[in-house]
Amino acid sequence: CFRLFPKVTYWTTFNEAWTFIVLGYGTGSKAPGKPFTDIATFPYKAGHNVLLAHAAAVTAFRSDEVLTKRGAKIGITNNCDWNEPASASTSDIGAAERANEWWLGWFA
Repeated sequence: CFRLFPKVTYWTTFNEAWTFIVLGYGTGSKAPGKPFTDIATFPYKAGHNVLLAHAAAVTAFRSDEVLTKRGAKIGITNNCDWNEPASASTSDIGAAERANEWWLGWFA
């Protein structure tokens, strides 16, 4: 598909994967609205598959000399609700770090 659109310089494989994985398939509150019964593990399985698909697309993209010679770029679009600690306590700092890892760490 990359060569069908020769004027495109910046490509993205997935847009806000956390949203469609956790909210779309996990809780079912966003599209496609199909909640999975195992919310504790399914988002990680789905996220793993999204990252594998992203890696395959990036590999195909980078193997195309025409794209790389003209400086085209590819990536993934992430979203995150950033969390700051409520106080300087070790437990609040740790909680904020864990929350940020949950939102962004597994895709960054």
